[in-house]
Amino acid sequence: MDINEYYRLAKVEDSHWWYRAVHKLVIEEINKGWLNKPVILDAGCGTGGLTEKLAGAGFTVGIDISDLALGLKPHSKAVYINGSINNLPFADDSFDLIICISVFYHRRVIDEVASIEIFKALKNGGRAIFVMPAFQWAFGNHDEFVHTVKRYSMSEAKALWERTGSKILKARYIFGILFPEFVFKRFLDKIGVTWNKVSDLQELPKWLNWAFELATRFENWLSKWIRLPFGSSIYIVVQKP
Repeated sequence: MDINEYYRLAKVEDSHWWYRAVHKLVIEEINKGWLNKPVILDAGCGTGGLTEKLAGAGFTVGIDISDLALGLKPHSKAVYINGSINNLPFADDSFDLIICISVFYHRRVIDEVASIEIFKALKNGGRAIFVMPAFQWAFGNHDEFVHTVKRYSMSEAKALWERTGSKILKARYIFGILFPEFVFKRFLDKIGVTWNKVSDLQELPKWLNWAFELATRFENWLSKWIRLPFGSSIYIVVQKP
């Protein structure tokens, strides 16, 4: 992503509704079924906001290709390594759990290579959690500034992991309840109204940020019974047999 985006991320990651919602979703997933503390990899950890939270669940390693991202925030709970998801510097069968949030989209990530690297690094029976951007037609200004090369359909996202031999445990769209706002924003991007906006990583008024976060919490509760057929991101949990 553009250098300025790393600074924006470091500033808003702990407070922005999108990150708070994703972090909560991941932590809840981890808390559902691990009898022992897992060995965790946060692949493409960025500035480490989620990585530090994951460290409360088990021994955690964060890896990112950007030294700048790794150095922008103080870290005290996890181990951090500079490296590429296309060539993970770990032995096979090293991790019980791999988290990969908004990494499979970037122009420097080779999907077929990185997916195999993650599969190899997982222990048998280990799980991986992914959040991936949805719908190529929704490409907008934010994607330009974070160097997006691809947004995925659900079938594309599932096929990517099925080709590795992974078993799909969960796959659903997320942020569907806010999808109308997302589509409207992308429409404004395309007609040039929002051209001067750097990305979606901007601080919102507190009341609006809270309203968006509350909406995502309601959606996560609702997802126990209803899965929306759209959303700005895809949430996938896979398991290595």
